[in-house]
This record gives sequence, C-alpha cells and structure tokens, in this order.
Amino acid sequence: MNMKLSLLVDFFYLGLSLSTSKYTFAFRDSGLLAVHLLILFAGAILAFMLEFTEFLLVSHTSGLTLSVAGIFKVNLYFVCLH
Repeated sequence: MNMKLSLLVDFFYLGLSLSTSKYTFAFRDSGLLAVHLLILFAGAILAFMLEFTEFLLVSHTSGLTLSVAGIFKVNLYFVCLH
C-alpha cells in the first residue's frame, strides 16, 4: 500500500515539474497539461467501456447477436448518409 501511495505522490509531484520544465515537454501552463491528460484518460475510459460492454453482450448472448448488431449499424449508417 505504501509503495502505491509513494508512486502516486511521485507521479504528481515529479511529473508536474518534469512536464513544465523547458528541457522536457515545455508545458508552460499546468492547466493545459491537465486538460490534455483528461482528454487522454477520457478516451481510454471510453475505449475500455466499449470493450467491456461488447464482452458482456457476447457472454450473455452469442456472437451472432454482435454480428447482427454490426450489420444493423452499417445499414443505419447508409440510411443516414442518404
């Protein structure tokens, strides 16, 4: 537990000073860095949720359900394009 807490503190304490240094990433505003990291983590969370819902769908139904849903999605794209 202490090692995890230590790594977390090191990440925030040293990570901010490294990211705002002119010799490394040269972020002049730590708020801008926070926004970029938030966007990155939001995309990662969305990708994880997509994979997890696909796993739940296949584990509770079958692969055929996923295939039919994919065909329906493609058909819906074509309808919306025209």
